[in-house]
Amino acid sequence: MITWPELKKIAVQAIVKQFKDCSGDYVKRLKYEFEQIALQGAEDYWIDLYEQQQHTATNPNGLVLPFLLRLTNVNPIKGNKKIIIADPKGETEDDILIIELENGKEIKASPDTHIMADGVFKKLSDLKQGDNINIVNF
Repeated sequence: MITWPELKKIAVQAIVKQFKDCSGDYVKRLKYEFEQIALQGAEDYWIDLYEQQQHTATNPNGLVLPFLLRLTNVNPIKGNKKIIIADPKGETEDDILIIELENGKEIKASPDTHIMADGVFKKLSDLKQGDNINIVNF
């Protein structure tokens, strides 16, 4: 059985191997996640996930640890900038939903349009204030 310090070392080595940068966002996020896992006493949970190689297609909590351990292909940092929705229901304009984003830009689309929010696809009409949306072309 792998130990928690060994698993942490594997994750750090993944940063070095993949990004060759041990001072950026990945290290900061990983350090924070390690602290939270320790506070929650969830070290054994992560060891079990890693040993069983429980892969998932999503990363709903936007964690960097499962990405670095190759438990998901969803990179929570690269290309997945998030912004907060300021006015979730927005206004309607002839069956078009208009949602103003925190950065001042707007999304105009059918309420049935799906968008990645908090790691899962949601209809625009189902978004709530405070939802994080993954920005690609906004």
